[in-house]
Amino acid sequence: MTASSRARATGGRAFEEDRPAPAFLAFHRQTWREVAHLLVNLPMALVGFGYVSLWLYAGVALSVTVVGLPMLALGLSGSRGLGRVERGRARALLRLGIEEPSP
Repeated sequence: MTASSRARATGGRAFEEDRPAPAFLAFHRQTWREVAHLLVNLPMALVGFGYVSLWLYAGVALSVTVVGLPMLALGLSGSRGLGRVERGRARALLRLGIEEPSP
């Protein structure tokens, strides 16, 4: 008896053996890389937000002294480092060709 005749005999319902197995883990490697990239986005965003907030608020608060402006410049160079990490993560996980920005 074929699958279509069995489906007709049972009122249109297919048997369990006729259904394909779930392919949950059969995704392409690139899909898993993209999922990993998305899962790491939130922690990296929180680190970046905390870093920029800390240096920005401290630099602005201390800008009335001599220490504030160099502190803002130091925070900016550290932010460029965070950008370098993000570009490296995108290159590794998403296989994107992202160029470094000009200094």
